[in-house]
Amino acid sequence: MLKTYVNFRTVCKSPLTAILRFPYNRYFSGEVDLDSTYSEIKAAQAEKKEESRNLEGQQNKKEEEKRKLEEEFLELRKTLDAVTVLRDDFKEKYFRALAETENVRQRCQKDIEQGRLFALQNFSKSLIQVADLFELVIKNVTKEPLNISDKVDKIWTEMTRGLIMTEKELHKVFREHGLVSYNPLGEKFDPNYHEALFEVVDNEKEPGTITLVQKLGYQLNGRTLRAAVVGVSKKA
Repeated sequence: MLKTYVNFRTVCKSPLTAILRFPYNRYFSGEVDLDSTYSEIKAAQAEKKEESRNLEGQQNKKEEEKRKLEEEFLELRKTLDAVTVLRDDFKEKYFRALAETENVRQRCQKDIEQGRLFALQNFSKSLIQVADLFELVIKNVTKEPLNISDKVDKIWTEMTRGLIMTEKELHKVFREHGLVSYNPLGEKFDPNYHEALFEVVDNEKEPGTITLVQKLGYQLNGRTLRAAVVGVSKKA
């Protein structure tokens, strides 16, 4: 074993003072085991290097984990963007299909309504002819007793009353289904609602005034189904 005497001033100039920690401002003489001290220094240096390597390894590991997370984030971002594009595309197609379905439904509903209205118009026109017959009969049948016999007069009166009641009931049914008659007597002539069949000289009325109604007009759900057939006034 190597042994020597060391002066404090000499030791203070050496880097070993940080480890040996000699008391300040004192002199001493004694034996120092340099081999053991050197081994301790080397061990401390090796430990420091190992710690440094460990720290560097941990730092590298963190950097690698960070890099992997960033790569995973970018991949997830790409996937999200692709899914978003698909979602928007499907959403657009869905709403387009929904709108087209609604248009088809409305067209079908309109066609059904038009078909129903067309059928109702034809049926209503046929019924109007029946109403015209009732009106014509009631106008031309006397409501007074025939004075043939009490029995005949009673039958005649009941029949006349029955015709009038039947006509009223017929027009009631018409109204329930949107078919309404109108009598434009005294109104101003309007080609949208009236059909002028002839003119009548009448100096007391304004020209174009309806003075005679030959056939009642009819409207179905607010639309003219048959214009009233009328005669209008004119000046002499």
